[in-house]
Amino acid sequence: MQLRNSHHGNLSNPHGNAKDDEQGSFARNSVFSGLSSDIQNDLIKSIAQVIRDEIKSEINFAKFVSVIADETPDISHREQMSVIFRYLTKTGIERDL
Repeated sequence: MQLRNSHHGNLSNPHGNAKDDEQGSFARNSVFSGLSSDIQNDLIKSIAQVIRDEIKSEINFAKFVSVIADETPDISHREQMSVIFRYLTKTGIERDL
């Protein structure tokens, strides 16, 4: 597996030593911090997908759902839309998202 980062090059073997890579330098590598913008963005996207799936599941279970949508221009004159979903969860907790 080759991990790449535009700032650090080859993260799984930054010094190009094949023997070190075979011995698992990836686990010992002090250059790899897991904080590159690509990794952060992938993590954010993954967490967002899990949250969206959970919300969809709760909304699909709910007997009644209300939707409120509003749109207004921001300071740069671009329209910004807000959407609110209100429903009861399986445990009877009211949610406003």
